[in-house]
Amino acid sequence: MENIAHTLCGIAVAETGFVDRVGKKTAWWTAIVAANAADVDLLTYPVIGHDHYMMWHRGVSHSLLACLVAPPLIALVAHKLSGRSFKLLWVLAFLGYATHLLMDVVTSWGTMLLMPFDDARFSTHWVYIIDIFFWIILSAPFWLTRIVPIDRRFAARFSLGLVAAYVGLCGVLHSVAVDDVEEAAERQGIALTHAAAFPAPFLPVLWNGIGADERFLYQGAIQVVGGAEPQLRPRARNLDHDAVKAALATDYGGRFANWWADIPFAQVRCRGKERYVMVGDLKYVNPWYGRPSFSLVFQVARPDKSSSLKVVKRYWQTPWTDQDVPTADCPTGPKRKRKPKGS
Repeated sequence: MENIAHTLCGIAVAETGFVDRVGKKTAWWTAIVAANAADVDLLTYPVIGHDHYMMWHRGVSHSLLACLVAPPLIALVAHKLSGRSFKLLWVLAFLGYATHLLMDVVTSWGTMLLMPFDDARFSTHWVYIIDIFFWIILSAPFWLTRIVPIDRRFAARFSLGLVAAYVGLCGVLHSVAVDDVEEAAERQGIALTHAAAFPAPFLPVLWNGIGADERFLYQGAIQVVGGAEPQLRPRARNLDHDAVKAALATDYGGRFANWWADIPFAQVRCRGKERYVMVGDLKYVNPWYGRPSFSLVFQVARPDKSSSLKVVKRYWQTPWTDQDVPTADCPTGPKRKRKPKGS
């Protein structure tokens, strides 16, 4: 989840009763810092770059261990600056930090809760990483108390409960979306070995439906309320392509496909004799317009005719970078022989 939602959630926690006991300024700032502290790993982005952000964001700072270690440190600083109760500030900081982890786990990115002991990624795939309904619900205590004469503590608690109910609703819709994928596959005569659904932008009724059989991946736009029957379109995995194998044989490529991506696939593009392997995760390909939000790109080539393909360059293609990637797919099939002149 992005930091606007984390900030609003932290303030809502502070307004549940901590403001009255430690003061508004102290409670708000303690909660805001605690609710966003897990994203301290983003500060390494300018130094380490895309590799760290894409592969290691939501690592050790998003772990259960960090949730135990960081809050007392935040509370200690707040206590030294304000002179307010350390115990109350500790509880507030812990709740703020914990809400960050909970809000991240329900998205699709994956959160490494067990770091540094285990790098398993946890995710329910219920909520899109930017959800405007979180903003509306969590901002309710700010504007609702100005319209209706209700206690702000009640408004804050109500908004937090409403967010929890909304997340639960998204979980139900996720289950319905998975069922829709399975039903669509059955109508189309596809024997799926795996069915999944991932949240799409804007509305919780829109889902990126994905299935897989022994040969292909299938993707379709799912609208669980009021939508037409979804159609699953096949998409090749391409993981057995020679150029893709060369890319995935690298430590980074193998980790991306086998650990980071939930639904890995690849595309191979050409420019002359150069081959560009674009490895992506189908859960981040919008089914309405088909463009991936980001890909890990490997440039591969043969040093000479007798050599196997080797990776010569690697970089990320993302919406916020302008890296050059050929748009044409590689030609397939045998090369046609030219007819000799005069024949």
